[in-house]
Order: sequence, then C-alpha cells, then structure tokens
Amino acid sequence: MSSSLSLHLLDLTATRALVGSGDAQLLRTIRDNFGDDLARDDEWFQHSIDNGAPTAYEALHAVVHGGPFSKDPDHAFQYGYA
Repeated sequence: MSSSLSLHLLDLTATRALVGSGDAQLLRTIRDNFGDDLARDDEWFQHSIDNGAPTAYEALHAVVHGGPFSKDPDHAFQYGYA
C-alpha cells in the first residue's frame, strides 16, 4: 500500500465561487484535460457506481451546478473528490 499527497495553491474565494456557478466552460475544460483521470476514477469506484453512486463527471457536474445531489450518504465521497 502506498500513499501520496498533492498540494495545490488556490485562491479560496475564487475556488468557492465555482461551486454552484454553472460554468459550462469549466466542465468542458476539466473533461478535456482530465477525462482519463475521471474514467480511471470511475473504474476504481465501479462497484459504488453500479450501486447508484454518480460517476466522477456526474458528481463534478452536480457540484458546479449546485445539484442535484444523491440523497444517499454513501455517495458523498464522489462530491468530495469532485
């Protein structure tokens, strides 16, 4: 087992403003630049997705658009990753 830590310097006000912003360009940019990562995450969490959890992109879309979110608390991890 291994672990890693990735640090990113963000403007917190600007980052928080993205949540619920409905920014379609942001979603396109993330899908274009990180689509392989989203697909890999979906493979990793396939069992949860098969049990109703949103895909990585669906969770990201919900965060950027301010919902709708799954009511199942077991699906919250996807929004955290998003």
